[in-house]
Amino acid sequence: MAKRVASTIVLSLLSTLAIAQEWVFIYKTSADRTVYVDAKSIRFDEGFLRAWTLNDYPKAQQLRRGGEKYKSAMVLYRLDCVEEKISADQIHAYSGNMRQGKNVFNDTRPTEMVVLPPGSPGQILLNFVCRQNISVTTPP
Repeated sequence: MAKRVASTIVLSLLSTLAIAQEWVFIYKTSADRTVYVDAKSIRFDEGFLRAWTLNDYPKAQQLRRGGEKYKSAMVLYRLDCVEEKISADQIHAYSGNMRQGKNVFNDTRPTEMVVLPPGSPGQILLNFVCRQNISVTTPP
């Protein structure tokens, strides 16, 4: 029963990934990792900005946990623009580029918020997301 509930949750989370996306190039690292953010996914929620990113690799990467190989990963980040901190809320890895192929890994356990060093890839992402015109209103 617990496996069935967990499977249902993962499937519902993955189905939210199928919503129309608008991938915007953010940066390319020296290790050839290309990072995009889904501009349509950026939203203010519970005091933080949240945004989906897509990390794409030309060569397969090895998962630290489980041993599977992947060539792309979607990550839902939680960003604190004031404190310049970031956390990964969800990670979904795929065997092919640009979220194609088999889904080889899912993790929906949020990581701790960390401070980003200036000039780091995370800082570049934070700067892009925090500059978007997101309505920060609270409901009545």
